[in-house]
Amino acid sequence: MSRRFRLHALALLVLLHPTAAAADCVRSRTHPIEVCTVQASDVTIAKTYLTATEDVWEILIDGAGFSTPYRLDAMGTPELGIRVEIGPLGGNVGYVEILTDVPATPHSDCAVVAHMELALPDYYIPIALAHELGHALTAADDCVEPATEAISPYLELVTVQSMGLLSLDDYLEGTAAFTYGEFQSMPWLALDAPGFGQGYHYGHSLLSFFLDVKWGEGDASLVARLSKATRQNGTIERVGYGAVLVSGENEPDYNDAVDTVLEPFGVTFWDAMGEFAVWRLLTGSRSDAQHFPSAAVLPEATIDTMLTSLPQVDLHPTNPPQETGTSYIGLTLDPSTATDTDVLTFSLASSDAANWAVWAVVMRAGGVEAFGQRFAGGSGTLHVGALVGASRLFFAVTNLGDLDHDPDHLDDFEAADFSYSIERVAAPQLTSVTPAIVEQGAQGVILTVVGANLDDTQEFALGDGLTIVSVEVVSAERVLLTVDVAADAVLGARDLEAGFVGMPPSVLPNAVEVVSAQPIVSSMSPDKGRVGTTVEVTFTGSNFRDEVACDFGDGVAASVTKVDATHLEVRLELAANAVLGLRDVRVTNPGAEALLLLGAFEVLGDDVAETALEGSDVSAPTAGNGDCGGCGCQTVGREVQFGLLPLLALLGLLWLRRR
Repeated sequence: MSRRFRLHALALLVLLHPTAAAADCVRSRTHPIEVCTVQASDVTIAKTYLTATEDVWEILIDGAGFSTPYRLDAMGTPELGIRVEIGPLGGNVGYVEILTDVPATPHSDCAVVAHMELALPDYYIPIALAHELGHALTAADDCVEPATEAISPYLELVTVQSMGLLSLDDYLEGTAAFTYGEFQSMPWLALDAPGFGQGYHYGHSLLSFFLDVKWGEGDASLVARLSKATRQNGTIERVGYGAVLVSGENEPDYNDAVDTVLEPFGVTFWDAMGEFAVWRLLTGSRSDAQHFPSAAVLPEATIDTMLTSLPQVDLHPTNPPQETGTSYIGLTLDPSTATDTDVLTFSLASSDAANWAVWAVVMRAGGVEAFGQRFAGGSGTLHVGALVGASRLFFAVTNLGDLDHDPDHLDDFEAADFSYSIERVAAPQLTSVTPAIVEQGAQGVILTVVGANLDDTQEFALGDGLTIVSVEVVSAERVLLTVDVAADAVLGARDLEAGFVGMPPSVLPNAVEVVSAQPIVSSMSPDKGRVGTTVEVTFTGSNFRDEVACDFGDGVAASVTKVDATHLEVRLELAANAVLGLRDVRVTNPGAEALLLLGAFEVLGDDVAETALEGSDVSAPTAGNGDCGGCGCQTVGREVQFGLLPLLALLGLLWLRRR
């Protein structure tokens, strides 16, 4: 049978009772810990507390990496260590008393003493110590951080699991209603909303729980880094039961620290807010066993409005959220009527806050799917599809305000109203794209997309190297895409995708083909001609465009007489005084880089016999031939010569050397 219990109110960093003179103390041999009693007869209990404090120290400081706290030595000077005083606290479990600033450090840290109730059950002592030592550990980083309850209650869970005192389910069954109940019952409030009892502020620790499970190891090490990231330089002064900075502001605060700790994951505090809203929704009966451990035992977040029909237009939440708060809008669905093409839109508009996170949580028998996006400028639309089998749909609407939530500024806690509409739209259908061919390097190509339901489509994509510059909706059946094609875009067919953010897109396979802007030459015939003559040259290959041009160099006038996609015929007029020898040939499509064929054509003298010109053609190299012959050769860092003259010259040189 599980042992169930209820936490009593814990005083945070304040002095609720006058400190009594300690009658006796026991000290650890392994850690800077001392436990002192008000009455000498309580030394046996003090030893129990000492052992428990050592255990918690090893979990939170040695294990998780929290900063070592400060206490006062016999002369009243701050030193590293913790002093725990036990005695009757009149119904309170414990509290931490601020003593003084630590002048040896530049930080706004302070020395403290932990006061603990004498008559706690043995099994509960380390749990209560984890909470109070949590305050002492965070005070060693920042004594004026107002969000201290965002950490301490979570350290209880870590201690319970690390020591094996209870199962997490058993522990939360006895404590979750007190720790998280008030917080979950008012999710529209800011996470650190002032003016509420400690029950609400304990619930703020659900955020640390979320952060440590989502991005940490679940052992509080991420939370320890978070505590250290709240440090700022400064001196504190005890005022009443609390502490204030002598000068300056509490910056960075807990929220800033979340930014710092999550930066290596590419996540900000504001990114985390949207996902946290999903996690706190998936508790109690809505738990999917994939988010918070023991989520089914946690109290459920209150739903602002539950709807049963569509469309819903221009509604407002019952409780508009404060900055970092969330309003949950629910919709009951009929799993038997949804189809693959069903798409719902959630449209939001607000003049009270510029930035919002809206997440959709789709619940079906097979599990939960959640996705969302950020809205800027006070408005936006989220599309939700794939509703087959879904029984419930929730929208978590989180107020991100001006993306600068400061717990010290009261105007950051004002509620922001918004209007919303939920309507049904149809998924896009794609029929055709024209033109179906685009060239590498082409800019501003206009593609006409034909289909259905295109006017509501949020996104179009053609893959890497094809950038959609603009989208013009002509009608629900026709859209114009302006596309820039990268010069190095991969050749071949591309699918066109169209759809909504966060949803599987509609796809038109092989909608567009990317082709080379350069022509491709596989052969050229003939590859030589005599000065003072006219030669008809035929190129074979692919990708020849209208208005293709050829250049054979000075003294050789080239004019295209016929062209199609795979053949090019060129008439050459060789001047009588044209320079003899090999010529590079350039074949250029309009607007594209020229294809350079090195040494592809040879100009011969007029004394060359007619028979020397017969059968003179060039073919591209065959597979497996390591040499690069014919017009298939392009500029690849080495010249390739065509014709017999270089070979004859080489043979002549070899003959002379042998002599």
